[in-house]
Amino acid sequence: MGVEHVLVIILAAGLAVLLVLSIVLVVIIIGVVRSIAGIAKRAEETTENLNDVLKSASKRIAPAAISAVVVAALQRWGKRTKDKS
Repeated sequence: MGVEHVLVIILAAGLAVLLVLSIVLVVIIIGVVRSIAGIAKRAEETTENLNDVLKSASKRIAPAAISAVVVAALQRWGKRTKDKS
């Protein structure tokens, strides 16, 4: 067995190791991408739920906020009329 055969065997073994490592790396990358997709989906669902909660809360809070603004405006107007008289 000559030097050429030994080098071919070493080269074949190295390529086999690299092939196995690349397959393992691809499997890991696919797993990470799937997890990221799942996390993104859950984040989107949470954002949509939060948006719905904010919409319903704003429908309930808006009348109270408007009445508070009106009361504040009336109090300012009342103070101005007292100061003028």
